[in-house]
Amino acid sequence: MNRRLRSVYFGTTKYNFTRFWLSLMIVGLDGILLGVLMLLGLFFNTIEASTLLFIVWIPLAFGVKYLVMRSFGYQVKCGHSAVVIEALMTGYIPQNQLNFGLTRAKRRFRRANTYYLAESLTKDAVKQTMAMLEKSGRLYDSGTALSVYFLKMFLAMTYRYFAQCLLGNVFLSERENVFQAASSGVAVFYAHWKTFMKKTAVYSITVILSMLTVTVIGFILFALIFRIFEWNLFIAFVLALMLAFAVKFAFVDTGILASMLCDYTEAALNTQITTDMIGRLCSSSPKFRELFNRGRKQRRQPPRSEKTPEPAAPSPEMLSAAQQQPQMADDAAVPEARLFEAARREPVDPQFQPTDTGLRINPLLQRPSYCTNCGAKNAPGTTSCKNCGARL
Repeated sequence: MNRRLRSVYFGTTKYNFTRFWLSLMIVGLDGILLGVLMLLGLFFNTIEASTLLFIVWIPLAFGVKYLVMRSFGYQVKCGHSAVVIEALMTGYIPQNQLNFGLTRAKRRFRRANTYYLAESLTKDAVKQTMAMLEKSGRLYDSGTALSVYFLKMFLAMTYRYFAQCLLGNVFLSERENVFQAASSGVAVFYAHWKTFMKKTAVYSITVILSMLTVTVIGFILFALIFRIFEWNLFIAFVLALMLAFAVKFAFVDTGILASMLCDYTEAALNTQITTDMIGRLCSSSPKFRELFNRGRKQRRQPPRSEKTPEPAAPSPEMLSAAQQQPQMADDAAVPEARLFEAARREPVDPQFQPTDTGLRINPLLQRPSYCTNCGAKNAPGTTSCKNCGARL
């Protein structure tokens, strides 16, 4: 864990505990539901009835998780991503970071359905992109059959993390709408897929070891209590497994997300999205094509504030100057390929003034300049291209 990642992770621990309390609420509701069903099973006093009630409890438990996460989970996840992006781009963690993240999440996604649709399309687009790399022989160009098997397993475990990370681009590129930003994120992932693949095994092994450790420790503690009251130890194992999922969601997932966002933000600020890249992704991934087309059709129009004055009517001089300018076609107004433009950070809202937490987070605002004439990469702050001499 490098210095920047350590500073971001420990500086946003409020989200860790918020996610933990949200997980405990799900575990508590599932535990109450299980207890009610087990008490109902005592009236039948048969193993078959208890087994049937437990089978009924499993889909009900997933239903409770779905409802809670659908209502509150996306705001917590999006808010955490917004705060991490803000810290990486400015070097400061906003004061009252919970309200800051919630405000940014509501401003960008508006509704939960928008987030889940974008997350689903992004995850499927990443899957299809990796399938394209596998068919081309670039993904598993070397390695034994066993290593390829484990790599596929690790990839399957990290697709959801990739989708959440790429949706962080919604807060990084605020000039684009949600679907445009998500498609740009997939393009950046495709351009730097080797960088993301290097840590896939580390993330997966971390998840597996943390789940096993918490499950074993939790089962030992619950088993000691259940032995005293002579209760069924299988229920102790179920509770230990639920506790492991809560710890994973609160502390492990946040660490993986912060690490991915650090790598992604640095890669995105050094990426040029080309027409060839967009065309290749659209032809190989139907989900990316759907995501990209949704972004082109949906123009982001921020709501007008009540205090915002109406724009003044144009003067006759302005109208005559506008009539003399050549008209552009509609297709030219929305280019299919564009240089990734990470919006400069807007001034933080007055109620979310940045606070110095004592953590030294190096901002990533310095980004290279690309020449529009020859496409050469130049150092930040350069006024003329080092390759062709054109003015930047």
